[in-house]
Amino acid sequence: MAKTLNHEYLMNEGESHFENQDLNLYNKEIESIDVDAFLIFNHFKGLYLYDNKIRSIQPFTFSRFNDLSKLSLSKNKLEKIEANTFSFFKSLE
Repeated sequence: MAKTLNHEYLMNEGESHFENQDLNLYNKEIESIDVDAFLIFNHFKGLYLYDNKIRSIQPFTFSRFNDLSKLSLSKNKLEKIEANTFSFFKSLE
């Protein structure tokens, strides 16, 4: 069964992955991310999603992050990233 990162997942398990101003969700076998997953979880400076099985990222998936400066997506199975998915980030490293 595919593991999806969604709002419910973050409500149930997300609390244990918060560290300082980062959300660490690496090596969780996540295959997809719902566009509304970060509806209220949007105050992080770092989002670490490396070493998962993510294949694609939809536009606006990360649009609710105001202060995100670090995003790690390495070691995934990315095949498709929609145009303008990252265009709204002002301080992404």
